[in-house]
Amino acid sequence: MAFVLVTTVAAGAAPQEEPLPPGPLTSEESAQAVEDVNPDELQHATGEFSSPDGQITGTVDVTVTETNGQRFANLEFVNLSAPYDIVNFGGSLEPRGDDQCFDSGERASTGEWPVTTTSIPLAMPVSVGSWTLHEIVLYESYYNYENEYACTHLVVARAPLTWE
Repeated sequence: MAFVLVTTVAAGAAPQEEPLPPGPLTSEESAQAVEDVNPDELQHATGEFSSPDGQITGTVDVTVTETNGQRFANLEFVNLSAPYDIVNFGGSLEPRGDDQCFDSGERASTGEWPVTTTSIPLAMPVSVGSWTLHEIVLYESYYNYENEYACTHLVVARAPLTWE
């Protein structure tokens, strides 16, 4: 009788749920994912933008090109939507965490671009020293530091990259 009871309980157990697919990487996860990667092997990456206020959406595709032995990133923005006409684009080459300032550390900047621009050929390095490009950052510049974080370059969205 006890055997039948155990079998009945086991048969009535809830089915195992399928694990959820992984979401977009965080900045830290993206930086960790490229720590031991040879930057000469990187060819393509994608990233999904997220912003603290949720107003910026879209994705970025990064394609690596080589010129005179140096490797650079070209960016293509897909369905980029932002409440700005012009925004600054940059690339983070070292872990930044959720730092709201894009003022220091190993980074590449492109200057201002219209939000409607979809393809930006850049001279953004894929790697510098031991650091590898792992995040595309959108930011606003405040040369008078008049923002809540007292930044010159305030991050308004970031897209941690997943390299293929």
